[in-house]
Amino acid sequence: MAASVVTCGNLEIVPFKLERLIEFKLTRRINEHERLYFSGVITEDYKDQQIHDISPETIIEVNQLDKDNQKTLLFKGLVGHLEIKTVRGIYYIQVEAVSVTQKLDVKLKSRSFQNQNMTYEDLIKQVVQEYKGDIIDGASQKEKIGKMIMQYQETDWQFLKRLASHFNAGLIPHALSDKPKLYFGAPEPQGGADNKLENFHYRVSKNLAEYQFSSENSIPDINETDFIYYEVEGDQNLNLGAEVKFNDLKLYVREALSILEGNIIKHRYFMSTQKGLSQPRIYNDQIVGLSIEGRVLEVAKDTVKVQLEIDAEQKVEEAWWFPYSSVYTAEGNSGWYCMPEIDDYVRIYFPTKKAEEAVAVNSARKDSDPGDNNKLDDPEIKYFRTKSGKELMFSPAEIIVTGKDNEIFLKLNDEEGIEIYSKKMVKIIAKEDLVMESEEANVLIKAKEGIDISCDASKIKLNKTKVAIEGNEIKTN
Repeated sequence: MAASVVTCGNLEIVPFKLERLIEFKLTRRINEHERLYFSGVITEDYKDQQIHDISPETIIEVNQLDKDNQKTLLFKGLVGHLEIKTVRGIYYIQVEAVSVTQKLDVKLKSRSFQNQNMTYEDLIKQVVQEYKGDIIDGASQKEKIGKMIMQYQETDWQFLKRLASHFNAGLIPHALSDKPKLYFGAPEPQGGADNKLENFHYRVSKNLAEYQFSSENSIPDINETDFIYYEVEGDQNLNLGAEVKFNDLKLYVREALSILEGNIIKHRYFMSTQKGLSQPRIYNDQIVGLSIEGRVLEVAKDTVKVQLEIDAEQKVEEAWWFPYSSVYTAEGNSGWYCMPEIDDYVRIYFPTKKAEEAVAVNSARKDSDPGDNNKLDDPEIKYFRTKSGKELMFSPAEIIVTGKDNEIFLKLNDEEGIEIYSKKMVKIIAKEDLVMESEEANVLIKAKEGIDISCDASKIKLNKTKVAIEGNEIKTN
């Protein structure tokens, strides 16, 4: 039901003690905090108390009093600015206040929500619970986020506003509580036929430029009629999203302005069709070109799960699979496949304004050893090494292929030639000829226990004490 007419005389603004109210303006818009401005006259003995008693947490209330002094709350919020001045011995006060939803719009935050099975409703409630507030979801209809969503250098209010835009909806503060309360999308329309405005004073406009842009880019199934706006004055106090009967049309409040005119609070409403309440899609352009470091949690094929450095924790089973961009990957059977290991650090690169299109790129080394064991000291030497100790090293003078540090390796040195070293067995197998030839020096074969040379039935065995020769025919010279 609509409230009765509000006059200057039956208006109470707590905790301020006004002798006279001079100005009063209450502004309400979708996706904005409710804002209150008023000025008035106070007594001299009260002027200092007003300044010192008001803090960032001071709650201001605007109440309508009926003939029995029963209160109807019109606004509750926080004082943003307070000023007292004196003119010819008269003390004037000016106050700016904002709805308590302002608390969501103070601190910039960065974090990711990687669980694609999480619902929008669960996500927005998680954001608001920090403030012990409440949010009513009138837009998502239990829809899952279905992708990774990231909050980056945004206040919670900015983030929630962007999430609401996924449904072409907006945020509507409920400025009647000392805790942040708001609607995610327009609330269920209230009033209907009870909210009827007369047409004595009104204005109508049509925003064709906004219609053309919105229909082509951001809001589907929108019509020209949704961009016809009605500006109507009335004495009733209506909420944003309220259904109104006007000129045989069913309209909805998209903006409201309450101002003091003479001795009466007048309400000016800007109304449209219900579809006209739609909001364009909002993106966080700050992430375009951004790279965020993270720790690899799991690897599968050419994708990785990552805990981003902006997150305090990340459950592996809920993490988003990022495609990993290797140095070179061919579409066919050729190419380069080299995935990072678990606990390696990678960079997550965001090429577009859509966080779900992010890719994992090159790994980043952490905690380099500054001592003699640091292999990164010499930029002339290149390494390719796996977690299991397999290594390929390129230096200006040599190439070393290592199977196990100091136990199995192959060295190709410009000065010393080729060295094969193994603490285990070395096998050389050829299905055709195996040629060992030294054109200018000797071929040296050395063993500690023995040497066996065989060809079919013929054998030569050498050990520490004797040489044995076997064959069908043995010739000596």
